[in-house]
Amino acid sequence: MNKKVNSSFYNPSAEYVSALVKKTGLTKVEICKRLDITEATLRNYRNGNSKISYALQFCLEHLVYEATNTTHQE
Repeated sequence: MNKKVNSSFYNPSAEYVSALVKKTGLTKVEICKRLDITEATLRNYRNGNSKISYALQFCLEHLVYEATNTTHQE
């Protein structure tokens, strides 16, 4: 992954978080386990009641990267 940590990419909007969640292809439970957050916390990020930190946003973006750049070897 070539994206470097840069807080100028911070986008805590509920719409962006929801889009990232969908792009991961993971269940909400799987996402929460990987990010070490509760489902209620994720729900609050997705509905705009809380703002996601840049660190968690970066981790969520990395989950999207993993989902879209995984090669399946058989």
